[in-house]
Order: sequence, then structure tokens, then C-alpha cells
Amino acid sequence: MLDIKFIRENKDIIALGATKKHSSFDVEQLLVIDKKRLELLAVVENLRAEQNKMSDKIASSPDPRVRETYIDTMKVVKEQLKEKEQRW
Repeated sequence: MLDIKFIRENKDIIALGATKKHSSFDVEQLLVIDKKRLELLAVVENLRAEQNKMSDKIASSPDPRVRETYIDTMKVVKEQLKEKEQRW
């Protein structure tokens, strides 16, 4: 099994190897899917960071009204995170 980093860096060699083995493997399609995966991973990581920040704000807020606002925002972030993680 080849490492995705190796495939990214040597796509021409991989495509040539697939051709020699009479395989219909499409390196470009794999790289497009990998790019989408990396973009989605970045979004998920950003949402997790936002969720962590909101948790800290909720814990440190003495005002119940402000805390409730943070909680509402956190619910939205949590739903977005759940949806993105399912696609990931």
C-alpha cells in the first residue's frame, strides 16, 4: 500500500505504474478526493477549536444571559460539526 503523501509527490510515476499493470486507476481522481478530504478536515478542526473556545467562554462567564448566548452559539457550532464529521 502506498502512502498518500508519496502518491501526491509522485503522481506521474503512480499513473505510469498503473498503466504498466493494465489498471484503470485514476490518480487525478484520487488526488481530487484527497484534496476535498483535507479541506473538510480543516473545517472540522476549525469547528472543534471554536467549540473549545465557546466552552471556555461558557465556563468563565459570570452573567447567565451571556452564558445562554454562548450556549446557543455552541449549539449551532455543534450541529455544523456533527454534519461535517459525518461527511468526513
